[in-house]
Amino acid sequence: MAKVDPLPFVSVIIPTFNDDEVLETCLHALERQNYPKDCYEVIVINNNPNRRLAVDLSQFEKVREDIESQPGSYAARNKGVKLAKGEVLAFTDADCIPACDWLYQGIDSLKQHSTCGILAGAIQVVCRDENKPTAVELYDLTHAFPQQRYVNHDHYGATANVFTFKNVFETVGFFDAALQSGGDFEWGQRVYQAGYQVTYAEHARISHPARYSFQDLKRKNCRVVKGHHRLMKQGLYSSKRFLGALVADLLVPYRTAPKILQTKQIRGLALRLKVLMIAVLVRYVRAWQRLQLGIRDIQHYRGSLLFR
Repeated sequence: MAKVDPLPFVSVIIPTFNDDEVLETCLHALERQNYPKDCYEVIVINNNPNRRLAVDLSQFEKVREDIESQPGSYAARNKGVKLAKGEVLAFTDADCIPACDWLYQGIDSLKQHSTCGILAGAIQVVCRDENKPTAVELYDLTHAFPQQRYVNHDHYGATANVFTFKNVFETVGFFDAALQSGGDFEWGQRVYQAGYQVTYAEHARISHPARYSFQDLKRKNCRVVKGHHRLMKQGLYSSKRFLGALVADLLVPYRTAPKILQTKQIRGLALRLKVLMIAVLVRYVRAWQRLQLGIRDIQHYRGSLLFR
């Protein structure tokens, strides 16, 4: 297993697709890291080959750019892994803001786990205006990125905040570039099955913006369901779990409701009821997406029988 040097060289990998404004904010945060400047690099992978980045990368000492023409963030991350000089790789997203000690805390945690294959840091969801959060933002704040649960129950970390070693990719292979969602879950299963530790690091923190509109929330949940469906077809996500999630989404949200009613950031009964209504709508969006995919599977199966 990998041994962490006192100050290993770290390659930070960021996929981006038309994210210029938030990307610049992310890069400024990485420029302010308290990790030694000569011990890390930042690799930005532009996943839109038809459009140049509008960000002037020359203002950032540690940043270099490359292009990945295959669509998908996991294909872009794979390109970054291939280009990386570091023995340690740190993944984040263009719309994230790493804390100034993010790299330091991630490396410090890796030192404490010599057999670590995935170290998943904390992801704090933040609203545009903390004094006037929307109901959609508050729903996302209470539900998005339960990173510790991902680690403890599913043995992976969301790639918005993940540290690993480059030699782990040499052992288990790259991300599945064909996946548009769920690639971090799929890769995490391979890492865990290879005998590596999957660990949560509370102090290696990044901030991630809450989704602002219901359409953003809808797109995200549909994408996740489609990712689970594709993983199910590959035998990596159980059909029992997929169908169980469908049933759960159709039931009364007895687990979600107490969480919303007890969250301190949601003030006032009227706002709590709005957030609760969004939670119900999101559940039905997911359920409908799963039903559509299930019906399509049945139709495909019946069609294949007719042509035998």
